[in-house]
Amino acid sequence: MTIFRPLADSGAEADRVAALWHDSWHDGHAALLPPPIVAQRDLGSFAARLVPLAAQSMVAVEDGTIVGFGALVEDEIDQLFVARDARGTTVAAGLLAALEDRLRDAGVTRAEVQCLQGNDRALAFYARHGWNVTGRADLPLWMPEGQSASHPTLMLAKDL
Repeated sequence: MTIFRPLADSGAEADRVAALWHDSWHDGHAALLPPPIVAQRDLGSFAARLVPLAAQSMVAVEDGTIVGFGALVEDEIDQLFVARDARGTTVAAGLLAALEDRLRDAGVTRAEVQCLQGNDRALAFYARHGWNVTGRADLPLWMPEGQSASHPTLMLAKDL
């Protein structure tokens, strides 16, 4: 059974989430971006990026193991990643539903998510769950301070 809950306020759990996020991001995005950008996405960069997201993050846990991670920023699902072994199960759908519930509980009636153009697996997943493409733009990627890069991105929305 999968449990969906807020990220615990502990360094050990944050470390496990950062590792899952790192591995899942590389599985899904490394082929879409230039190698110099991918090379900057080391484990430490994900740990640092998690800090400001932690209070609005949720995890999916099976048998004591974190198998999914999602984070909210205002009315947006900012991150949603599942472990490779959890793909094709109900983990991603359950985590998405838990994040949508959290947005709904906060009074959000229309949520947004961004999807890198070319991430066909993620786009199909969101479409199956009622999300619709509302636009395309060349949006900035997260980069270390003093650097910048962008990538074509699809904006999706869903009425909650």
